[in-house]
Amino acid sequence: SNGEEALQFVSVAEYDVIILDVMMPKMDGFTFLKLLRNKGSQVSILMLTARDAVEDRIAGLDFGADDYLVKPFEFGELMARIRAMLRRANRQV
Repeated sequence: SNGEEALQFVSVAEYDVIILDVMMPKMDGFTFLKLLRNKGSQVSILMLTARDAVEDRIAGLDFGADDYLVKPFEFGELMARIRAMLRRANRQV
């Protein structure tokens, strides 16, 4: 529901994929992403957001997102991107 709570959730449980919006209350998705990567987390992260500027997409990927998808989106494409991230993560084990 907000960025601060999300950080608490990832500190107590393991996730295969995190779907992250840039526009979250209390802590934006870019800040959350940077903090998570600075803690050494390698979890696959897909940014799913209405922020469609090229600069935002570059920032998300440079801060450590594995993929960036802009709203509105097709559900089938979202699922295909998640499957691709999971395949890549499984190859790295």
